[in-house]
Amino acid sequence: MNTPPEKRALPTRPAATAAPTWLPSETTMGLIVVGFLILLAAILGSRLAPHIDAESTAVIFVTPDWTPTSTSVGGPIASPVVPTATSVAVVNVPETALLPDYRIVAFYGHPHTPDLGILGQYNKDDLLDQLTEEIGGYERADPNRPIMPAFEMIASVAQSDPGPDGTYLAQTDEATIRDYIRFTQQHGMILILDIQMGRTSVRDEWAIISKYMNEPNVHLAIDPEFTLGPDQLPSVDIGSVDAADVNYVQQELAKIVEENHLPPKLLIVHRFTDGMLTNADKLKTVEGIQIVIDADGFGDPPTKQQTYELYARDGNVDYAGIKLFYDQDHPLMQPGEVLDLDPAPDFVLYQ
Repeated sequence: MNTPPEKRALPTRPAATAAPTWLPSETTMGLIVVGFLILLAAILGSRLAPHIDAESTAVIFVTPDWTPTSTSVGGPIASPVVPTATSVAVVNVPETALLPDYRIVAFYGHPHTPDLGILGQYNKDDLLDQLTEEIGGYERADPNRPIMPAFEMIASVAQSDPGPDGTYLAQTDEATIRDYIRFTQQHGMILILDIQMGRTSVRDEWAIISKYMNEPNVHLAIDPEFTLGPDQLPSVDIGSVDAADVNYVQQELAKIVEENHLPPKLLIVHRFTDGMLTNADKLKTVEGIQIVIDADGFGDPPTKQQTYELYARDGNVDYAGIKLFYDQDHPLMQPGEVLDLDPAPDFVLYQ
């Protein structure tokens, strides 16, 4: 056992002197001090309390480095809200196919967290200003092809925790999606809704997201990286989807286009490995759908060029895209370099 500490004599206290008779008692003084502190805390609290609005990070998404919370896994992310139907007229979005007449330049992410891309790092108006500035570089590099601005929002987000339903997935609330639909319509933009699958399936996520596709400016993206097998985990294993799943979504999208007399829909498929899209040679061409293979993954310019040539240029599709990462690409490719790729991308996405 450890030896107990040496006993030491306590210092002698000086003798107490009588308090002046005009001072309140110790009990009264204590009550006064406590009351003052409570009042001070109330005043400071009202000034320092954070103001949380619709575009704050009050809703936390779980990434592999974060601790899961009950508000961030499984089911809708945010309190359920019954939104009203979108009724804002589309501004400047053409009623014909976007490709190849336009080049699309987009910002990617989720509005409620800065860790998933630029879309969560600024409010919508500031994002639009920055996107317009980025677009200027492409207009100067290629003045002959007009640019269509876009936001690509993650609509179903892979999580590091399985959640109560075991899907490793969280759904973005409908109020947020409708808000971005309205904003993009008001500003002549398109909105691309990106689905990650976790341990659900492409068909499951399509059933959730399809209700937004009757909006003329809303399009779809599939992110195979986060489609997990029974023994896989997000950001540990790279998932995959099969061409049959992509063809299924194309057919379902085409029905919406035909039934609602809409212009053709974009279907973006992100890819940076062979396995992310299996049986790619079986991808179909579906009337009313313009499929884009987006060369995903970060790296230096030579690496990104190789990925682009392998999957976007030679990937058995009509339209090619590339994804650029502000924080991970070193150095970041500039618009002139991007348009020097062969062929020049139809779709450029910034995360």
